Amino acid sequence: IKEVRPVKEVSSVLLNVIQSFLPYYPSFQVHHPKFWDFLKRACTKIMMVLVAIQRRHPYSFGDKCVLPPVMDFCLNKITDPEPELMSFEKFLVQCMSMVKSVLECKEYKTSLTGRVMDE
Repeated sequence: IKEVRPVKEVSSVLLNVIQSFLPYYPSFQVHHPKFWDFLKRACTKIMMVLVAIQRRHPYSFGDKCVLPPVMDFCLNKITDPEPELMSFEKFLVQCMSMVKSVLECKEYKTSLTGRVMDE
């Protein structure tokens, strides 16, 4: 199985895009409803792309510079969302989909068959 280097690079950039957009979410909601709607759709779609990349390229996505930051971000948004993000259900659902996809990914699970423990 070969590592797909662009997966690591693109995934990190996509996460950074979401992280740079989210601080503007509350102010756009009040002052710029069109930008707010665009921001909601863009962040949700970008998270959907990250989920698709993880499912298609789990080994490359599993790199230490990709998987931990994405999981930290998603888990933080799920467990401790800012009050304004509570109205951002579709995005939060995509964060949950990412966590579910990673937890169910058989490529990340260690195989315990054939191993001798405590030796």
